[in-house]
Amino acid sequence: MINFSKFQTAAVCCALSYCMPVFADDSASSTALGIGELSANSSAHSVILNLSQPLSGGSGVGYKYEIWRASQPGVAPQGKPYAETSTFPYADNYVVPGATYYYKVQGFDSSGHSVNAEPQGLEGVSSSLPLPLAVATPARTLLVVYIGDSITYGAYLDGAGTAEGATPPYWCDRFLSGMGGVQAVYGANIGRAGFTTKDWLPGWRGSCFADAETAAKRLAADHPEGQIVFPIMLGTNDSATQGPNGSPVSDEGYSSNLEATITRLLADFPGCKVVLNDAPYYSPNTHNGADYQEAGLARLTGYQRDTEQVVSYFGKSRRGRVYLGDTQAYAFFLSHYLTELKEESTNNGATNGAFYLHPNAAGAEDLGHLWAIGIERALDSPNRRRP
Repeated sequence: MINFSKFQTAAVCCALSYCMPVFADDSASSTALGIGELSANSSAHSVILNLSQPLSGGSGVGYKYEIWRASQPGVAPQGKPYAETSTFPYADNYVVPGATYYYKVQGFDSSGHSVNAEPQGLEGVSSSLPLPLAVATPARTLLVVYIGDSITYGAYLDGAGTAEGATPPYWCDRFLSGMGGVQAVYGANIGRAGFTTKDWLPGWRGSCFADAETAAKRLAADHPEGQIVFPIMLGTNDSATQGPNGSPVSDEGYSSNLEATITRLLADFPGCKVVLNDAPYYSPNTHNGADYQEAGLARLTGYQRDTEQVVSYFGKSRRGRVYLGDTQAYAFFLSHYLTELKEESTNNGATNGAFYLHPNAAGAEDLGHLWAIGIERALDSPNRRRP
């Protein structure tokens, strides 16, 4: 039985919609147990899936469920599932407030047989939860200048190097545009492949910092009423064992580089806001001219603590200017790297096999969603700390 349920997540200041269906298939060699009706409850930042008749059996019998998720109806259970679980309720904590998702759930017995014969379609009842009361604020125009590396740049994606196409900045702009209190969003993607926090130091090399300032000045000239925001997501290349400039960058070096870059931005753009986002997970065998390894991942997670310290540092003297943004990307891509990151290999195809570093199209969309949530929370909650 295929049961379709549609829901809308509760949200503060968000007008976007996302949805969800459900799926169960069957095999003739398996007892047709069924999984019942799929239902969902949502809070501000999670969706709880439940089944009216979850699978159960005698001693030694184990069941599992595969879950698929999409942002459009008609998702097919092909390839790697979004998630797997052995129990319900199941909490999906990686959702955009106010969005609508489509889910499909398939149950399997201990032999790997699916449990329902004759898949059928049934459209569920549309439901919508009331939005929490939000403080009314004047509509803002956001001028967003993205500072980062190849992940921000959108390597391997349509529109790479721009805030268009399928890059994370494009998706972030799109979702920010739908949030309450936002009148318009204009973005500039200044991601630079291979760059570290050292490369982004003002005047260090090349023109990346100057390019970011030029983009901000251009946007401000075109939209003088706008609020300039600099989302910064760096650390992936800093964490490498060898290869990128300055790598491996120590905790102290990472913090001091960020502080120098942010200090200059705050001086040159007195009304700007800076939002620091965590870098996502990558597979430890990543080797694309740079070498990362487990030690690199340890450094990357250490930078999360350093980011908090940088925010705290500026909070003492520049209160309300530097914010902690997205903190969920690492955990999200750790859980979903097979479906959300591009499978890559070195040019000669001979080193360490396939690895996962850059978001694919689906991953870029989800990363942009996470950035938008982080920026919206940061600008509305100046004292926010890591959950």
